[in-house]
Amino acid sequence: MEVNSLKKGAIICIVGEAPDEWSENHEISFREQISKFQAIRIITPQVSSFQMLNHWLQLLSNGITDIVIAMAEFNGNGKLEFAEKSCKLPLIGMS
Repeated sequence: MEVNSLKKGAIICIVGEAPDEWSENHEISFREQISKFQAIRIITPQVSSFQMLNHWLQLLSNGITDIVIAMAEFNGNGKLEFAEKSCKLPLIGMS
């Protein structure tokens, strides 16, 4: 299988609380930044970090094999921005 043919997914961990002025339009704008992925899972502070494993397994069960995990946080202007670092979650073969 060619690497470019892999379905891409992302797990985005949001750091901090959304500002009061955060709206659905802001979320749509943020999701447009990550539209290159076929599947996206978002973890907020209200969701347990245990969910990361569940999201990873969900993506794998849906055929998503190229998975990136990234962090985003609210800046001083209330805009959601990606942190500098991200990493790929490994695909582990099972037999």
